Amino acid sequence: MNRFIGMFFLMSILSMTAACGQTLENKNGESEQKELHILDVELSGPKKLDINQEGEFIAQVSLGEEKVNDADEVEFEIWLDGNKDKSEMVRAEELGEGKYAVSKKFDKEGTYTIQSHVTARDQHTMPKMTVQVGAGSPSNQSHGSTHSHEHGAVKISLKESSAIQSGTEVPLVVQINKNDKPLKGAQVRFEIWEADSKKHDWIDAAESEEEAYEGTYTFKEKGKYEIQIHVENNEGLHEHKQFQVNVK
Repeated sequence: MNRFIGMFFLMSILSMTAACGQTLENKNGESEQKELHILDVELSGPKKLDINQEGEFIAQVSLGEEKVNDADEVEFEIWLDGNKDKSEMVRAEELGEGKYAVSKKFDKEGTYTIQSHVTARDQHTMPKMTVQVGAGSPSNQSHGSTHSHEHGAVKISLKESSAIQSGTEVPLVVQINKNDKPLKGAQVRFEIWEADSKKHDWIDAAESEEEAYEGTYTFKEKGKYEIQIHVENNEGLHEHKQFQVNVK
């Protein structure tokens, strides 16, 4: 009897060990897949509208083969050329199958930029397109996908402080080169969040005289943080790069 009980416990332990190993392997596999896939947003809509004609603009959100229906936030920013400071933010409606949409009428003639701001799966991307309202020809400028970047090699480098202390305002300095030359006149933003947290903070960077872009941020708690740098310009550039920092 004792021998039978001993064999039973041994088989149970072996089964549990195998199950744990399988679970770890599955978790590792899922983690690896997330690292390989970048959030992709395909932005579509009419390129030309009449005044007061309603147009529907759709952001198709995907991660690899998966259609993302649980985005944290999807908003469309809309502005008339030359009036970016007067832009309008419109929250998108989820349509299913990874699609998010807004409908919009324009009461003034001109060229408008439609930019979707999508946050999902700890990533953020901001593709944009243009629509011509009233007289004029549709712009050839189109940025309907996160992969529609300006030609040329872009290098983004974050200058880190030697020791980042929580509760202290920290300078954030990023150098951006395109074709081995400093990139000037770009719009640069820092997206910052604590690892495994869904709350993301956004910091606008200012161009400095040292051919860099600078901002400041106070990390409230100790731990590992992700910093994603978003770079855009009026020539169609849209790049981003992610860094990790350790706050003591």
